[in-house]
Amino acid sequence: MESSDQLKFENFNKNVIILQLAARILFPHRIQQKQEQICGVTSFMHILAQDQPLKYASFVLGLAENGKARLSIQDNAKIGIDIDIKNKKFFKRPTRAKLITQHQQIEYISDADYIALVGFRESKNKIFKFCENANQFIKTLFGVTFSGEIYNWMKKSGYSNVQKIKVSKMNDIETLSNLVKQGYSITFLTTTYLADLIVAKKNRNFIDDNPMNKLSQIFNGHFIQLKNIEIDDQEVKLSIITWGAQIDEVTLTFDELKNNSGLSTAIIGKNMNKDYNFQTLHNNTFSFLKNFSKLKDYANNQLFKTKPIKPSIK
Repeated sequence: MESSDQLKFENFNKNVIILQLAARILFPHRIQQKQEQICGVTSFMHILAQDQPLKYASFVLGLAENGKARLSIQDNAKIGIDIDIKNKKFFKRPTRAKLITQHQQIEYISDADYIALVGFRESKNKIFKFCENANQFIKTLFGVTFSGEIYNWMKKSGYSNVQKIKVSKMNDIETLSNLVKQGYSITFLTTTYLADLIVAKKNRNFIDDNPMNKLSQIFNGHFIQLKNIEIDDQEVKLSIITWGAQIDEVTLTFDELKNNSGLSTAIIGKNMNKDYNFQTLHNNTFSFLKNFSKLKDYANNQLFKTKPIKPSIK
């Protein structure tokens, strides 16, 4: 039975959303844009799900039910980004049966990711709507995110010491490496070519050695989450999240990184209020299973206001 009657997003299933959120709490890299042109929002959600998984889940569920929610990593009620899409009419997709049938032709974004990513992006657009059935030109033009936007989002959502760092020299890489060790979260504006190169090297696949020129790099920018970066002589070792996957410890030459990074800008910020209780989910399956039932009860009873069914007494 489809339980979508309470949701702002028509034909979405709240139980599916809750299951998807549980998977994303355990593995934040599962947050994936698929065919949508929203890599900036995606990388921002990656660090939120990593740093404050329960607040990330509460944001998505609140947006699903009410069409509005506050996105914040802090407990302070005055800090956060208010997202309001309740008056927008386009958040509809085919029923689940049709969705499964069409999936071979259309790479649909997952329900939880559609709500968080498309909902967030659309809330910032004043004129044209951004949705998965929109014109591709409109999706590209109005799905794009600029580094200044992520800088503002990180500040407004409660990150401390937010900075933009241009990465063009070896010293810049050493700076980022030290910031990672200090607990900073980092989104990195690079290019689709460099992201594909990192993935190909990890999978030991061949990639066409035809890098973009400088102008093409600017127009083919791509945000990734930078999990770790280290430099040793002329070699750079990176761990990133992109395209729905966590890619660990891929080695590039410094020239490969420098020549294919486009605008090459890191946006950094520190979460001073990490949810350490839920950080254990990433390393402890048993703890996850225990807390998943609590998350589901919280979602049903608090966010969806679903009354528990009393057992019949015979």
